[in-house]
Order: sequence, then structure tokens, then C-alpha cells
Amino acid sequence: VNMKGLDGIQGPVYVGTGCVFNRQALYGYGPPSMPSLRKRKDSSSCFSCCCPSKKKPAQDPAEVYRDAKTEDLN
Repeated sequence: VNMKGLDGIQGPVYVGTGCVFNRQALYGYGPPSMPSLRKRKDSSSCFSCCCPSKKKPAQDPAEVYRDAKTEDLN
């Protein structure tokens, strides 16, 4: 019996009247995979131009201590 496509949605489970089956166990294959998106070669994207990263580079603990001592002297 070829049951491929009976549920129409092609999700990860087959749902019928009073039953739920994992598609892989029932049919022997998973749902169709989505086409992958192209990866950008540069690190810029639309999101990065609108919301730039606010992450600061990590400082050496010795530098943090030295900066704190300098601020205490002022």
C-alpha cells in the first residue's frame, strides 16, 4: 500500500481518526526537506545593518584591574 501523501500536509507525523504515527516509522521516510538558503560570503546582512552587535571584545583581567586602579586614583 502506497500511503505517500495521504495527509496532504507532509509533516513529521501522520494523524488520522484516533491515531498518531511518526512518519518515519509508518512510511519509512521523513517529510520532504526544505531547500537550504544560500549563505552570504560576507558577514553583513540586513539585520546587521539595522541592529549592529553590541558585544564588546573580552578584556584581559589584568587590564580590568589596572583600569579600576587608575579610576580610583582620579
